[in-house]
Amino acid sequence: MAPDGRDLQLTTDGQQNFDPAWSPDGKRIAYYSMKRHGI
Repeated sequence: MAPDGRDLQLTTDGQQNFDPAWSPDGKRIAYYSMKRHGI
């Protein structure tokens, strides 16, 4: 999310990406991605 509250696009692969979560150190974001042959 951008500082002004807008969504911020982090991926450009054209897939359905969801359920983001920050790593414990706050440096990375992990997420699920629906790929052609599964998650």
